[in-house]
Parts: sequence; structure tokens; C-alpha cells
Amino acid sequence: LDLLSQNFDTPEKLATEIINLESILELPKGTEHFVSDLHGEYEAFQHVLRNGSGNVRAKINDIFKERLSTKELNDLTALVYYPEDKLKLIKSDFQNCGQLNVWYITTIEHLIELIKYCSSKYTRSKLRKALPKQYVYIIEELLY
Repeated sequence: LDLLSQNFDTPEKLATEIINLESILELPKGTEHFVSDLHGEYEAFQHVLRNGSGNVRAKINDIFKERLSTKELNDLTALVYYPEDKLKLIKSDFQNCGQLNVWYITTIEHLIELIKYCSSKYTRSKLRKALPKQYVYIIEELLY
């Protein structure tokens, strides 16, 4: 009890901490990666990291398989895996700036939906710590 009283000066603060910790324990387990023997396999390793061993595609399919075509699913998946490369290709596909803007709006809505789905297993605090500091506020506004 002496150790607890050093961190929690009232029973209410201790109870709050217990409730917080128990609620975190109820969240789904986070994804773990175990990879070995990477010598000379940078490209393959990068791809495994980018696609989360297939988990990214599975989550995209979970959310969008009834709403998007196979091509649209593949395009969204490629955008998540390799955003810089895919954006260059997308920009070159559109002749009309208005059509490109519609694509941006639709895609951002899809990405927000994907982030909401994927981040639901983490506390807001943990998610906030993982986000780039300059974008925390806007991303939290979009998610919640």
C-alpha cells in the first residue's frame, strides 16, 4: 500500500488507474511481426513491413469488398503499401483536375475509414504517440 500511495494520493485516483488499465487489457491484441534471416533482403523485408504480412489487404477487404471493385481494392492497397509511387501513377492517369480532386476526396474518405478500423484496437493515447506530432490534431479530428 505504501508503494501505491506514492503514485496515487487518493482512493479515487487509484480506482481510476485500475479502470483505465483494465479497459486497455480488454482491447484486441496488437499485431506482432517476427522476421528472421534478413541479410540482403531489403526489398522483400520492406514489402513485408509495408503490407503487414497480408494484414493490410485483409483489413481493406474486410471494410471495402462489398463496395469497391477488385481494381479499386488493388489500387487502394497499393496506395497504402507504396504511397509515393502510387500517387505519381494516379496523377499521371488523370487529365482533368476536377476528376483528380474527386479521386482525392473519395480516397481520403476511404483512408480515414481504414484508419478508424485499424486503430480501434488501440487507446487514443497510444495512437497519438504513434502519429507525427505536426498531424496529431487534424488526424484526431478526422477520426473522432
